[in-house]
Amino acid sequence: MPVLALTPTEQPPESLTHAKAVLPSSLSPAISPPMENNNTTRGDFPLVQLQGDSIPDTIAASLASSLLGHVLFLKNQVPLPIPQLTRLKPTSAKSAKLKEQLLDAYDTLTSHLDTTFTALSTAFAKGRDKGKGNGNSLAYLAIVLGPSVGTAKARVLLAVDGLETKVWGERDDLPEDDDEEDSDDEEEDDEDQDSDDDEEDEHPPDSDSDSDSESEPQPTATHADHQLALRTADRLLSRALVGADADLAADMHPTQTHVLIRAPRRFVHPAWVPRQSVSASLDRTFLERGKGKSKVEGVWVACRRPAVNEEEDGDMEEDDEMIWWSWDGKIVGFAGW
Repeated sequence: MPVLALTPTEQPPESLTHAKAVLPSSLSPAISPPMENNNTTRGDFPLVQLQGDSIPDTIAASLASSLLGHVLFLKNQVPLPIPQLTRLKPTSAKSAKLKEQLLDAYDTLTSHLDTTFTALSTAFAKGRDKGKGNGNSLAYLAIVLGPSVGTAKARVLLAVDGLETKVWGERDDLPEDDDEEDSDDEEEDDEDQDSDDDEEDEHPPDSDSDSDSESEPQPTATHADHQLALRTADRLLSRALVGADADLAADMHPTQTHVLIRAPRRFVHPAWVPRQSVSASLDRTFLERGKGKSKVEGVWVACRRPAVNEEEDGDMEEDDEMIWWSWDGKIVGFAGW
């Protein structure tokens, strides 16, 4: 069995609990099979350390869904963990209805998260100066339990430090149009000459074959590799939360769960509603944590290349302004069967 090794990390600045995974080159930026846990708590947030250069949107979405499931159970919003809840039958019609409503809402949010981090990655990429940064961004997702966002009974934060930033939906492996046209013209002009050269050189030198072999594309990750990466990320999150269970667990009455993300104004997704009026308050609550502030629990997920903070730049366009967005669905907990 592979052995977990602890490595130093620079983000976040506080010392945090570590769970580490090393990425094989063929799977980068995915994750290798899990390692044996050997956490040591050195701060208030557990740290899930991924050894890739960036965190793909699919990994971020999977971790967000998994963390939500953990929070619902640990905060006493469901009587059993989500996977077990789907298999057990309630003893009354009322419990069956409450269970169905919660599971439907959870499934809907999970499906929305699959595209949320893709849209968030695109929003970051469109607003980034191509001359700065390393292609990674810092994303925040908040889980707030209480009647409303302003009257929260518990707050949990997921920080994704190193979200892969790119404009999704555009192919980056195609040549430029101008280059392609020029290439076509050159091929037409030299067609006869190339034909003659081919007839004269029926047997190319060995050096050509060596060059061809060196230029062969590297193998890409398969669907099975990707599924392994998702399962591994979920296990690493679960292991990182083991030491935090005592803090996350709370005997709360069933209430409503609100899910929010912090994204630029240019962010576009039909399932998320901008919350400009409470953005300043949420920034103070989640990003300025310290003595005298509201209690915030959470998990910090990092990779080898942490995000570059570009919000400190003075000349920020309006569409680049970071605000909080809330999911437009509704998740309501229930206690009994």
